[in-house]
Amino acid sequence: MKKQQVLPAVEVRRWEARLGNADCALHWPILTPDPFGFNAFWQGRIRRLRQRTAAANSRFPLRVTADWQETRLDELAVSGFLEIAVCTGYADWRLERISGTFLQGRRGIVPLGALLTVEGRRRLPPLTSEKVEQLSEQGETPFFPPRMRKEEAILQPYCYYLTGEGLAVWFPQESIAPRPAGLPTVFFSFDEIRGLLRFSF
Repeated sequence: MKKQQVLPAVEVRRWEARLGNADCALHWPILTPDPFGFNAFWQGRIRRLRQRTAAANSRFPLRVTADWQETRLDELAVSGFLEIAVCTGYADWRLERISGTFLQGRRGIVPLGALLTVEGRRRLPPLTSEKVEQLSEQGETPFFPPRMRKEEAILQPYCYYLTGEGLAVWFPQESIAPRPAGLPTVFFSFDEIRGLLRFSF
């Protein structure tokens, strides 16, 4: 009789403390079972965030939060991100994101390029620029003018995550839009990028 595959489960760990002048509230994922190196990756990122916060030495009140967002968890992939907010004083704030995707049969975080065919690596950057331009034309987010944006150059190996429906590519705060826009994100359904991916999701 064929053994039924057990899907991994994610538990969110919580840690709250005061480090120097900073209040921290950090939430991160633990995967059971973990055949990917998932837990070591996220624990390492949380450890670095604690160290960075403890060394901040701000003379203003500082609050650092990290919240886990799971975007995909099935027999093919585990994907998600930590949304990090850093608030200094009562007015200054910034957002950061750490995303990670892990695939069945592979150990360690998978860079975007490893998901793509040769054609995909060539075509995804201009397709991403087109998506950003479409969002800009909708007027909901005040993107920088095209001459000030370099979406193709800003595309980074780990600034993406998978969902059950497709691929999301995101950009660091203030890279292609002013700070109030947060972390601009464009989405491709799997149908849109059929033939550009090395894996069938």
